Amino acid sequence: MDTNLLHTFVEVCRKGSISAAAHSLRYTQSGVSRQMAALESELGHVLLIRLPRGVAPTAAGATLLRHAQAVLRGLDRISDALDHPDRGPSTFVVGAIPSAVQALVPQLVAAHTKSHPDTRILVHEAHSPDLMARTATGELDAAIVTDYPPGLEPTADVVLEHVRDDDVHAIVPAGHRLARATTRRLRLEALADEPWIEDHRGSEQTLRQAAHRAGFAPRIEHGCGSLAGKVALVGAGLGVAAVPGILVPALGPEVVARRLVDAPVRAVYLAVHRPASVTAPVATLLATLLDAIGGRTGR
Repeated sequence: MDTNLLHTFVEVCRKGSISAAAHSLRYTQSGVSRQMAALESELGHVLLIRLPRGVAPTAAGATLLRHAQAVLRGLDRISDALDHPDRGPSTFVVGAIPSAVQALVPQLVAAHTKSHPDTRILVHEAHSPDLMARTATGELDAAIVTDYPPGLEPTADVVLEHVRDDDVHAIVPAGHRLARATTRRLRLEALADEPWIEDHRGSEQTLRQAAHRAGFAPRIEHGCGSLAGKVALVGAGLGVAAVPGILVPALGPEVVARRLVDAPVRAVYLAVHRPASVTAPVATLLATLLDAIGGRTGR
C-alpha cells in the first residue's frame, strides 16, 4: 500500500474536507479525490461519507484512521532511527494549543534537547478538540490542551492531568489610553466601546460570556485565523482583544496586557495517550512538560 495515500487520508479526516486537505497538502482537489478513490478501491471499503459540507469517515474509515496514524507515526520513528543508527528511537510527538506554542514550547523543546541531545521533539499546533482526537489515536504522545469552549470530550484512550489555571487578559495597543503600567486590574467594561478582534470561536464565546456579565456586548470588528494574527492586529491599533494569560510573557512591545477584574479562567491540561504504556524516555519528557506548564501561572 502506498503510504502517501494513508497520509492524504489522515489529512482529509483531520480537516473534514477534501478541499481543505488539498490546500494543506498543496495538491489539487481532484488529485486528493482520485487518491481517496484509489484507496477505497484497493481496500474494498467505502472510507468516507460525503456530507453537505465536507466529509467524515465511515466505520471502516474510522478503523483505518486509527491504524494509519499509528503506521505513519511508526514510519517517522523508523526514519529517525535510520538517520541515527548509533542510538535508539527518540522522536516524541507533542501537540499544543497556539498560546503554548508561542509562549512555552520553544523554550521547553530547547531545554529538553539540550539536556537530552539524543531526542527529537516534533511539535504540532492545533486547537484542543483536534489535539485530543490525535492524542487518543496515538498520533501524539502528549498534548497541551484547555477547556476553552467547546470543552474537552472525555475518551478512554486519554488521561488529562490538570496542571494550572490560566486567567484571560486584555491586550491593548501600546499607545492606548489604558496601556499605562499598573498592577491594578482592569474592569472589562472599561473596554465596552472599543472595537474587538477575535481569532477563534472558543475565545469569542468566552469573551461574549464575560462581556455579558459585565453588562455589554462586544463589537467584534476584525477576525483572523490565528492568535499571532490577533495580536498583530491589536499592535497595529485596530482594536483590543482577550488573550490567554499563558501568552503574556511572549508578547512584544507593540501591545500591553492588562489583568482583568473577575477574569475568565480556563483550565490547562496535559493530555497523555495511554499512560500505562509510557516508556521511560517519554515519562522524562512528560515530567519536563508538567514542570514547564505548571511553573508559569496566569494569575
